[in-house]
Amino acid sequence: MKAKGTRGRLHRQSAGDLCASCEHSVNLSREIPLLIYQYQLLPDGSHSIPYVNERIIDLLEVTPEEAMSDPAAIFDLVHPQDRNFLVASIRESARSLTPWLGEFRVVLPEQQTRWLEAEAALQQLENGGVLWSGYARDVTERKALEQELWNAQEELAQLVERNDELTNLYKEVQKEVLERIKLEQKLKDSYELLSLLAIDLVLSEERERRRIAIELHDDVVQYLALGKLRLDMLSQDIVQTPDLLEALTELIVSAMQQIRRICNDLSPPLLYDLGLAQAVESFGEQLAKEHRFRFILEGSIENSTLPDHLRTVLYQTARELLINVVKHAKASNVIVLLQSTAELVQLTVIDNGVGFPPSRIKGFGLSHVQQRIEFLKGKFSIISLPGRKTLVTVAVPLQPR
Repeated sequence: MKAKGTRGRLHRQSAGDLCASCEHSVNLSREIPLLIYQYQLLPDGSHSIPYVNERIIDLLEVTPEEAMSDPAAIFDLVHPQDRNFLVASIRESARSLTPWLGEFRVVLPEQQTRWLEAEAALQQLENGGVLWSGYARDVTERKALEQELWNAQEELAQLVERNDELTNLYKEVQKEVLERIKLEQKLKDSYELLSLLAIDLVLSEERERRRIAIELHDDVVQYLALGKLRLDMLSQDIVQTPDLLEALTELIVSAMQQIRRICNDLSPPLLYDLGLAQAVESFGEQLAKEHRFRFILEGSIENSTLPDHLRTVLYQTARELLINVVKHAKASNVIVLLQSTAELVQLTVIDNGVGFPPSRIKGFGLSHVQQRIEFLKGKFSIISLPGRKTLVTVAVPLQPR
């Protein structure tokens, strides 16, 4: 067991690591080459922009504050010939509750006319309104290239009609056009994945802030409020002083324990001081004690071989998979395997619970775990059937490819 001084030092490091993580998230959002936004439409026809990042300055020449204060001004920038179509497509998305996708022109004072491509996922609100979370990017160069390719294709087709000798050249150009289209699709898929991760980053930060606020209000603040009440009683000498001091001490200790638990959940000191295996083992044993199942950790990984970002991602992944087991599996035995080679590190979680059919995989909140692993060029697989054990495997390369 560590001495009090050591525990204090660990928690101060944890708070510092948490601040560094928050600053890293903010910097990441600024460096994303996309305009990330949220757009809300209420049943009474009013609309708002709850969130937009600083990339809007480059794309629309307005600040995030101007956009959020006056959403109508954004629509005024849309080209008159595209405005009605844009509004109609948004209304159709809200009516059918389907994702929205569109390309349209904007007329800007300094950059003149530009083409934008935008896409957004849809969420229906409890008040009957609709919230879109999505991204937008400048595709002016791509549209110009498409037009040039189309013109070249038309000219070449006319030449082919006049001269059969150009047929082979025409086929080669056609092949090049198809290859460029495929490359453009791959680029678009990469942007979509990046946008999904960016949106998930914004939503995850909001969920985490709300969770911390609730825990501080419902636990720590209540303990401190009771402590204040005891102090007021002590100042008025209403009850016997020894009993009141003992109760006040217990409340202060409980508040300190709650704060330590919240800090440990956000950034466990074991992960940075002793390594991934010890942090996963500590969290698994804690869950096993609380929910009465048998937990085993097999294998280990040298902490020095893991980059900091992989150590954090693998711990968060193991944590989410173990919590998922507690919520859904009803398992009595849970095994976590940690393995590594010179090229990759592998995390496997096995439980003997109730299992589930492949069609319900996304229903258990595993989609964002899969997105996170795929973004790191890793592999994510699940083997499960109803009434049988479940095996979840994550493999991530040690060096980015």
